[in-house]
Amino acid sequence: MKKRLSSLVLALVMGLALTVPALAAEISVQWLTVAGEPYAYNETFGWITLKGDDGSYRMVDRTTLKRAETYDYCSEPCGDYAVVGKSGNGGMKYGCIDKNKKVVIPLEYDAILRYMNSSSAPRTIFPDGLAIVGKADQNGVMKYGAVDKSGRVVIPLTFDFLYAFGNDRAPAGRNVDGGTKFGYVDKTGKVVVPLEYDTVQELADGGNGCFDGGVSAVGKSTDSGSNGNWGCVDKTGKIIIPIEYDNCPHFYDDRAVAVRNAGDGKFLYAVYDKTGRVIVPEGRYDWISDFSEGLAEVSKTGSDGSKQYGYIDPSGKEVIPLEYSSAGSFSNGRAVVSKENAEGNRSWSFIDKTGKAVLILNDNYSYVDPFGDDLLMVTKANAYGYIDKTGKAVVPVKYTGASMGFHQGIAEVQLDGKWGAFNAAGSLIVPLEYENIYSPAAASGVILVEKKAADGSIKKGCYSQDGKLVIPVEYDSIGESTYQAEGRAYLLFPEKRT
Repeated sequence: MKKRLSSLVLALVMGLALTVPALAAEISVQWLTVAGEPYAYNETFGWITLKGDDGSYRMVDRTTLKRAETYDYCSEPCGDYAVVGKSGNGGMKYGCIDKNKKVVIPLEYDAILRYMNSSSAPRTIFPDGLAIVGKADQNGVMKYGAVDKSGRVVIPLTFDFLYAFGNDRAPAGRNVDGGTKFGYVDKTGKVVVPLEYDTVQELADGGNGCFDGGVSAVGKSTDSGSNGNWGCVDKTGKIIIPIEYDNCPHFYDDRAVAVRNAGDGKFLYAVYDKTGRVIVPEGRYDWISDFSEGLAEVSKTGSDGSKQYGYIDPSGKEVIPLEYSSAGSFSNGRAVVSKENAEGNRSWSFIDKTGKAVLILNDNYSYVDPFGDDLLMVTKANAYGYIDKTGKAVVPVKYTGASMGFHQGIAEVQLDGKWGAFNAAGSLIVPLEYENIYSPAAASGVILVEKKAADGSIKKGCYSQDGKLVIPVEYDSIGESTYQAEGRAYLLFPEKRT
């Protein structure tokens, strides 16, 4: 199974300073001869935040290891800004500075939220131009509002919940008997979608997609207490898709697929446009995928119980007949499909948007992963490998395990219980000798490996993406958690240097 390494600051125990190249980045490992556990690192300023055994924070300069500025905490860079904090009798108070160390939000808040738009994007403090800040009231209950980049309060701190702005709207919530009710506010704090829902799209999606395309999903709890009734509203609160479906509908290519649980394992699918018009009614197909590049996969079950797949366009018209045993989403104008004969053997091919086969695979694969970007995982006789989109075998089909597709140009494979990694050119860059291997971290680009030592313990190390062993496989901890040995802390700084 594919594993991913967090893009957070990595920690490492090392006995000396070390700098080694890893593609476009350099990895610098530094012993910290000061007390405290590394908690955060801001590479713009060279500030390390340390956490003591008592839970207190203090900040030191990376080079001198002496106290940096007057702050006790500094977050990682968030674009041109960073959250800073200072301890006092009332606990830590937070503010925000810009890249010139100018205070843009005063240090008077109990919380300043940071957001990540995707797994590879840096965090941001001012999504859509406003930062979400919080203060505890006299009862210790946190209340949230928003400030602009000058620190001016533009939304009073009155909400029990306030999330990142996007497209001039933000999810907001207030506590009521029995829970929190959610809706949306505009940039003045005016409630534009009533706070009457039990969940909103951003809670389900981790903060992504606030009114992308002008529509967002909302949900109300069913009698059983689950968030089983979903629909969509526009930016004024008008209901576009009825609040009665069992999925959280998302619009792709201006179309959303809504799914209703009909019981007994049966689901009903419908397609809506952004005006709320039903494009494909429930019951026409047994299954409908989200749209990709203007087409969606659909299926029906035949009289013999087998499923047949084809494609519809945004008008609901079948543009590629339902004649395939499997079908994948379109990417770069092509999709992977298969047909199964009476003996159960499958033939695979790439088709274009007219349904024409542009490449036929003649290797009798039992499965072709339809979702790869550069290379596609294939299986044959319980063995795994990878082909490119010309059908050429790039990684031999002989491995007992493999990751689903490439991540940052790397794919992990397993043979005889040991893991290694290939690059997109088909070169083995990490030898097959590790118990575990993790995809490259977005920040550092290093590949983390784990190997069992003679005493049975697991030791860790790192490879660069060009196959160099940049951190020897002899350390106890590399990752989000930090570690101390003999009174010294350690930290791995994933930096890009010119």
